[in-house]
Amino acid sequence: MIKNHSNINLKSQERPLVIRSSLKQLKKDLPNSTFIQPHRSYIINIEHIQSWDKSSISIANNVIPISRNNKEAILNQLDSFYDEASIK
Repeated sequence: MIKNHSNINLKSQERPLVIRSSLKQLKKDLPNSTFIQPHRSYIINIEHIQSWDKSSISIANNVIPISRNNKEAILNQLDSFYDEASIK
């Protein structure tokens, strides 16, 4: 039995891919410029966000909460990413 690991569903256009890893390890392996962790249970690709407000993010017709502890950093990262994207 592996401790502190979860099944993680990675959604792609083809089919969901299930990997066995901790979110902490997955976050280390993903580029910080593209992936954010708005809540301890979620890591999301910033490029697929449909909308956000001060308490949640909408992605793929799902609403992901933004934790109170990470709120300021997450909102700043979203603002920075989309400001830069609109310049390009």
